[in-house]
Amino acid sequence: SMSEAFGRHPQGFYAMMEMIRDWAKTLPLTGEDHTVGKASTAPNGGLRMGIIQFSGPIPEAVKTPVGVGSSGYLTGDLAELQGDIDWHEANYIQGSTFIATGLNW
Repeated sequence: SMSEAFGRHPQGFYAMMEMIRDWAKTLPLTGEDHTVGKASTAPNGGLRMGIIQFSGPIPEAVKTPVGVGSSGYLTGDLAELQGDIDWHEANYIQGSTFIATGLNW
């Protein structure tokens, strides 16, 4: 359960976010921030990623708000991605998660 203690973390959600944070540091990110939109021009390739939350009580996906991290868009910039992770850790929905509901958005 995401709301149960997990190792040194008070909740499994925080443990998962810290694993994503550590994993992101090893990825071959493009280095481009979220403003490039769909038109990546990274000469050496790489990837961009985004962080969203799905939860049963909230029917829509919860993304990072405008002005924080990547503003809810894909990013290849580690600093923006870290900002997204920080925001999601601080704004954990804390509801039961239903992947089926999330997939219908």
